[in-house]
Amino acid sequence: MLKNISNTIILIFLIFMAVEVLTYIGWTSNLERLHYDLWHTLSGKRIEKTNVVIAAIDDKTLFGLRDEPLAFWGPHFGKAILTLKKNGAKTIGLDFLFSVSAESWLKKIGEPGSSISRTYDIPFRTELSSGNIVLSSIIATNDKGENERLMPPFDYWAVMPGMRSDIGIGNLNQDEDGVIRSFIPNFGINSDPTVSFPALLAAKSANINPAKSDWLSKNKKIPNKPKTMPIGFVGPPGTIPRVSFMDLISKNESTTPVFSIIKDKIIIIAEENTGTQDIHHTPYSRSFPGTTANVMTGPEIHANVVETVISGKFPEPVNDKIRILSQLLVIILSIFLFLRLRPIASLFSVFGICIITAGLSYVLFLNYITLPTAGIEYGTAMSYLGSLAI
Repeated sequence: MLKNISNTIILIFLIFMAVEVLTYIGWTSNLERLHYDLWHTLSGKRIEKTNVVIAAIDDKTLFGLRDEPLAFWGPHFGKAILTLKKNGAKTIGLDFLFSVSAESWLKKIGEPGSSISRTYDIPFRTELSSGNIVLSSIIATNDKGENERLMPPFDYWAVMPGMRSDIGIGNLNQDEDGVIRSFIPNFGINSDPTVSFPALLAAKSANINPAKSDWLSKNKKIPNKPKTMPIGFVGPPGTIPRVSFMDLISKNESTTPVFSIIKDKIIIIAEENTGTQDIHHTPYSRSFPGTTANVMTGPEIHANVVETVISGKFPEPVNDKIRILSQLLVIILSIFLFLRLRPIASLFSVFGICIITAGLSYVLFLNYITLPTAGIEYGTAMSYLGSLAI
C-alpha cells in the first residue's frame, strides 16, 4: 500500500516537472497559441461602439486622384484633417510615412524661386500646427545593419506643437510564428521620444502625458516601457468602422451622412486599398473548421492597440502561482481518477478533462484572463500514460 502511494507521489512529481520543462523550453507554445487564436475566433466582435475610425485611402480615393502623385497630396491631407475636425474628431493620426514634402521636392528639381515651392503645403502645415495630430515614423535597418529611425520631413513636424514628441513609431510586433498578438508601448531605442504610434495617439486623446512612466486607463495601468503587452482585439478584421478619404476631400463633404460616426472619435488616416502591402496575420488569420481566416491591415491593428490603451482591456495571463497550482491539481486528480478506471474509460476521461479545461479557459478569456491550457493538457496525457505504467 505504502509502495503504491510512494510510486504515485513520485509519478506526480515527475509529470509536473516534465510539463514545467516543456513549458520552459517552449514546446507548449504552439498549442497555447492555437487555443489563444481559437478563443479570438470564437468570441467574434467584442464591442459594439469603438473609439477609433479609419479614414481609408481606399480604391475610391486612388481612382479619384489617379492623376496626382501621392507625394503631392499635402493639400488633400490638409483638407481631410480640416473636415475631420469640423465633424468633431478628437485626435487624428496619420499612419503614413512621408518621405519628402512636395515643397522640398519642387526645390530639388529646380523650382526654388517659384511661389508654389514655398506655399504648396501650407494647407497641410496649417492643420499640423493646430495640434491633436500624430505623425508616424518607423525603425528600419540601414545598409550597415543598424537600426535607424526614419522620420517624416522636417518641414512637417517642425510646425507641430510638440515637434518630435508628436511623432510615434509605427512598427508592429510579431511573434515567432509571424502573427501579431501584442504591441510595444515604447520602443526604448536611442532616440527621443520613442512612444509607439497607436499608444501616443491614445495618450493624446485621453489627455495623458505621453512622458509618464505609466498610463492609467479606465481599468489598469499600461507601462510606458519597451515591454510586450497583449492586444485587446475588439473583433475580427472589419470591426473598426471606416470612412473614405475621398469623401473627406469631396466638395459635398458637408452633406455626407456617414460623417456622423466621426464625432468624438480618434481617426487614423491610412492606406487600405487593393494594392496595399500593409496586411498582417493576427489571431483571426488561423483557419478553423466552419470559420473564415482573414488578415488584418496595419491601420486596423493600430486601431486595436488604441482601443487597448484607452480601455485597459486585454487578455492578461494568470500569475505563475495560479498556473502552477491549477496544473498540479489537474495532474493529481487525473492520476487518482485514471488509477481507478479501466484504460478505455480513462482514455475518454482524458478528452473530457481537456474539454472542461478548454471551456474554462475560454470563459476566462471572455473576461480578459488567459489560463495556459497546453501544460494542463500535456500533464493530463502524461498522467494517463503514467497510470497505465503503474
